[in-house]
Amino acid sequence: MQKEKTFHQDRCVAPSAIAFTEREGVPRYKTPRSLSIKEIGDVVEAFKNGAIRAQKAGFDLIEIHGAHGYLISTFLSKATNKREGEYRGAQKTDFAY
Repeated sequence: MQKEKTFHQDRCVAPSAIAFTEREGVPRYKTPRSLSIKEIGDVVEAFKNGAIRAQKAGFDLIEIHGAHGYLISTFLSKATNKREGEYRGAQKTDFAY
């Protein structure tokens, strides 16, 4: 039987070094490494470049999944983003509309 391991297991990153937990409150995933400011810029650039490639390939729309512990959701959550400043976790007023 093969030990469960994913391609990204040793390269997991997040806004803060906090493992994502689901409803039970028990971490099921490896604790990520916190991204540097430069790396955050690199991630934003990679998303932008992906959207440009999709547009050039003829797509009219892209969907960016930002839930369930994916990188975008970890930046939006106060539980997984303990950064200060520009990339801080969501605040009460951030989503007021």
